[in-house]
Amino acid sequence: MILSADMPAMKDEPMVWCTEEYMSSVEFQLSGVQFPFERYEPYSRDWKSIEKTLEEYSMFGDHYKISNPLEKETKEIMTKNISNLDKIGQLHQLVLNNTAFNGQYSLFCNRPQAAIKNKTGNNSEINFTLMGVLNDAGYKAYPVLLRERASGRLVEFYPSIDNINYFIIAVDTPDGKTYFLDGADRFSSPNVLSSRLLTKGYIINPSKKDKWVDLSKISNSVSKSDIFLNFNSEMDLVGTIKNSSSNQFSYARKSEFNQLKSKDEYIKSLESKYVIKIDSSTLTGFESYGNIVEERLHIKKGTMKNDSYVYINPVILPKYTKSPFIESNRKLPVEFDYPSTTIQYITIVVPDNYTVEELPKGAKISLMDNGIVFSYLIQRRDNVIMIMYNYTQNQIIFPNTDYAHIKEFFTIVANKNVEQIVLKKK
Repeated sequence: MILSADMPAMKDEPMVWCTEEYMSSVEFQLSGVQFPFERYEPYSRDWKSIEKTLEEYSMFGDHYKISNPLEKETKEIMTKNISNLDKIGQLHQLVLNNTAFNGQYSLFCNRPQAAIKNKTGNNSEINFTLMGVLNDAGYKAYPVLLRERASGRLVEFYPSIDNINYFIIAVDTPDGKTYFLDGADRFSSPNVLSSRLLTKGYIINPSKKDKWVDLSKISNSVSKSDIFLNFNSEMDLVGTIKNSSSNQFSYARKSEFNQLKSKDEYIKSLESKYVIKIDSSTLTGFESYGNIVEERLHIKKGTMKNDSYVYINPVILPKYTKSPFIESNRKLPVEFDYPSTTIQYITIVVPDNYTVEELPKGAKISLMDNGIVFSYLIQRRDNVIMIMYNYTQNQIIFPNTDYAHIKEFFTIVANKNVEQIVLKKK
């Protein structure tokens, strides 16, 4: 017999969505009921029976065909000569503008329309209202059941209504496309959700043969930076950064901006994170609806120098400066946030009274059949150094058996992010 006291403790490891998901445990749930002289009623025999139970429950299924409390505004949007995606975005924004999430999470609610009347509501009220608006607009909208990442995934072979703790709305367009929305999240937009929801979802829609959707793959996020640098009289780097961030990158930046409460605090956080001084800045899209934010920064970054040499790290916005994987072994899978691409075009103008003594070597490496690809290409033309930096995350979940390769890969990436250019005074 193995006693619980003999079992090793589960150790926290970086980049795991839910550690408890991998713990050995026994769970019990009510599979059905049978009252005297009545037939047995199953509750969670399979996911179809869970879907049926929710449909028959007044605080969930009765809201599938609710009336639209924003009918006039919906009609105005639908008369516009814009794409289905833009119309869906404006309908989503319409709901966001007419109510606010009250911070209370629930799978169920009584009267979804009360969220519009009261200008606030829980996530269930707001999302059912959004579904009503979309259906009234002529689209087909329906719930997608979820279990947030921090709580563990929904499992196909283990149907349980107790494991569902959230739902979002999916909407189909006449051209065959599907978009996913969270009406309770003002930072979200079509196919852009909080990373805590980017997991496996179960679709409640009789016309859908495939009931499961992987929400981590609904969009690709791109951060693109154009960086132009030269030197001031003290041989410190000065220049401009123009960055555009889309989808999940945009969501993350909006969320961070909101938490810091002001532009000044956000700029301070960038200065601290990248060890730079920002003299002036322009931020676009941080407080408005949409999936793109832009930053325009005029910066200064100190260099290491003496009478003869100047040492500079050209990667102003490094993806990693230290590997997050330092342990020799790993028991749990490695789970990243979402697919993404980070691109930087860096141009550095070297003063005429200096020559390039040493450049980092270029590199291009991939992890597990292009699951992650990193490239660092550098070239020099006269007194101009140009670098193209690309980090692309295609795969976000790796088994622990790949850990040795992951550890080696990120060690190389982190080292390239801190390599220096050496300039020598003529």
